[in-house]
Amino acid sequence: MARPHIDFVQAQALSWDEGRYPAIPGVKSKTLSTDHDTGACTVILRYPPGWRAAGAGYFACDVEVYVLDGAFAVNGRTFGLDCYGYWPAGFVQEDAASQHGCDVLAFIDGAPHVTHGAPPAGKFDQSRAVPFLDTHEMAWSKEGLDPDYTWFGFQWKVLRHNERTQATTFLLDTPAQRHPPGWMARDEVHTCTEEIMILSGELCTPYGVLHAGA
Repeated sequence: MARPHIDFVQAQALSWDEGRYPAIPGVKSKTLSTDHDTGACTVILRYPPGWRAAGAGYFACDVEVYVLDGAFAVNGRTFGLDCYGYWPAGFVQEDAASQHGCDVLAFIDGAPHVTHGAPPAGKFDQSRAVPFLDTHEMAWSKEGLDPDYTWFGFQWKVLRHNERTQATTFLLDTPAQRHPPGWMARDEVHTCTEEIMILSGELCTPYGVLHAGA
C-alpha cells in the first residue's frame, strides 16, 4: 500500500521537522501521512513571522490549504483562520508571505516541488480551482448529505467537489450525544479513501477518542 492506513495521529504529539520540504524554505512541518510511491502528503506547515516566498512559482501537483492558525497572503489575498484554497497543478503563486506567521493544513497531491516562473501552456486547469474561500462566510447545509443519516443532525460546508471523480473536501458538523451509552450501529464500508482532521470538539471511534488536532 502506497499510503499506509492510519487509525489516527494526534498532531500535537508530533515534533516539528525543519527542512523536510526544501521547496518551501524556512517552513517547519509535521507529516500526517505520505504516499511513498508518488510523494503525495498531508502535512501541517508552520510559516514563521516575516516569511516570504522566493519569487513566483508553481507546484506540478494539486495543492489544498486550510489555515489552522494565523494568516498568510497569496497573490494579494489574505488567508486568515479557517480560510481554504484548492490550487490545481500549475497554479502560480505570484507572491506569498506571512507577516505574523501561521499554521496551515496542506494536502499535496504529489511530490512537493516548486518550479519558479510560469507553467507550460495548458498545465493549469482554471475550472478546477477554488482560489479562496472564507468558510466563516459560508452557511451550514444539509443538502446532499446521505439521507440515512439525517437523524444524526449532520451539517456540512462543501469546499470543493469534482464531478468527474466525486472527490470532495468539506467541513462536517455533528451534534453531541446523538445516541445513548452502549448504542451500536450496523457495520458500514466506505468505498473511497478518506482523511479527516478534527478542528474542534471530539469524535469517539473504536480506536480511541479524537480530539482537536487528530
